[in-house]
Amino acid sequence: MTTTTATAATALTPSAALDRLIPLLARARHGIMLDARSPAGFGHEQIGIQAGMMEVPLHLLELVRHNFEARAPLVSRVGLNGPLDELLMAFVLWRPASIFSRESGWRHAIPVEAQRAIAEALTRAPIPPCLFVDGGHELAALWPLDRPVDVRRGLGPAGKLLVTMAEVLGGDIDAARDPGNVTIPIGGRVRNWNATEPDPVRVFALTDRVHPFESLAEAFGVHGEEASK
Repeated sequence: MTTTTATAATALTPSAALDRLIPLLARARHGIMLDARSPAGFGHEQIGIQAGMMEVPLHLLELVRHNFEARAPLVSRVGLNGPLDELLMAFVLWRPASIFSRESGWRHAIPVEAQRAIAEALTRAPIPPCLFVDGGHELAALWPLDRPVDVRRGLGPAGKLLVTMAEVLGGDIDAARDPGNVTIPIGGRVRNWNATEPDPVRVFALTDRVHPFESLAEAFGVHGEEASK
């Protein structure tokens, strides 16, 4: 299991994590589609989250209880495979590195040194994240926005903010540049393809705040025309 001092708070229970996340994701005006991946490494289901939904779908809870890995996009689309629509949360993502152990062979994981660097970086964040997701081999810090940011005409200022946040906090720059193809784990167990026990997804609620886009942009040094909307 990946650990970091950035997640010193107690992890939410799986149902409490979904109770917190689903209403935030359901602010997308066209809704979003979640992906639930089989723990065996094959097969998946898609679950629609309608705009304004406040309750977690029972089928999603059932899949999470059966150790499916539930993943959610942070940028909504117009239709299932349509153009980008709205940025729902600002984020920084740290992706896995391959490491070898005698017990499990090659496996994706985040080395302890990298975990420490991430934790240190988060202490320097001008605005701390509200949510932190530990997906075993990937970590995500989330800043829910007080209202989604329209990106139908391009990522523009939203993209500039995501890249800047990744640069400041040492995150995955490629993910920040292409947020429409980013999903994060929000429940269940992380799917893997070896004999090791899959890591559970852990969600930590650090604050209850949501942030105006402009406040985040100013705090991370994206000013003037770069942050205008």
